[in-house]
Amino acid sequence: MTTTAYRSLLQQADDEIIGYMKEDFPNGEVEVNVTVPGEAGLSEDMFWHIIDLFDWTDEDDNDRILAPAIAFLSQMPVAMIFSFDDMLAEKLYHLDKEIYAKNIGEDSYGNGRGFSSDTFLYARCCVIANGSASYEAVLADPTAMPADLTFESLLYLPREAYQKKTGRKNYYHTTQYCYETFSNPDGWNETWMQKIGLKA
Repeated sequence: MTTTAYRSLLQQADDEIIGYMKEDFPNGEVEVNVTVPGEAGLSEDMFWHIIDLFDWTDEDDNDRILAPAIAFLSQMPVAMIFSFDDMLAEKLYHLDKEIYAKNIGEDSYGNGRGFSSDTFLYARCCVIANGSASYEAVLADPTAMPADLTFESLLYLPREAYQKKTGRKNYYHTTQYCYETFSNPDGWNETWMQKIGLKA
């Protein structure tokens, strides 16, 4: 695989540049990294403040739970929405380890019932949705993982905030970390990773 780079100020980027890329690399894929000089990302404290806005009045209504956080995040610049998404993905990545997967209740890894990578992802979401103290407790002690609890809806918070802010239907941001189960190669038994084809 060959990778090359085009650099231009966004104000100067136009259809001509896109045309050159299409001509030069007709089978290529494009990933755009936008650098904003002098602009910092979302702070750790602000990330957890947004999580703390969740409304748990009705735990069966995910839309209601997320609504205050979506409203707050949608008032921030797009770069901050993407930064929130990146931070969320990174925290999920750090929980993507076999030692945590063994402590999620009935669907735990290695208990003979069959293991669902999606269920484990949603269990990791639940850890973060319960706030900073929950996240730190689980990092320190894998047995503190919530048993048989998931919160898939957390994954869609950045997208919904972005759509609310911009009115755009599509969301093209790609996080710096992959949060899918088995993405963290340091967190899983090497033999198992080889078995499923994720490690040479």
